Amino acid sequence: MSGAAWAVVPGGHAAFWEDPASQTPVFANTGVQADRLAEILPVADGVIVGTSLKVDGITWNPADPARARRFTETAAKVRASLPVPS
Repeated sequence: MSGAAWAVVPGGHAAFWEDPASQTPVFANTGVQADRLAEILPVADGVIVGTSLKVDGITWNPADPARARRFTETAAKVRASLPVPS
């Protein structure tokens, strides 16, 4: 899902993504940051991330290893807390 901002819906919840019958993977790519993973990963199958991993969060800057490390560590913690799909 992409747009002006992540999950721009009343209440800020991406409930419109949740379709248990769907076999189509859903990836979030707008507004994906480490501090938002706990709300994004429960409803998305994965994420596409870019700017939030850059030095100072600026698109044209190089990748920031500390930001990338924080992101992957946070993602692992959030994923470990989610129920395993059946």
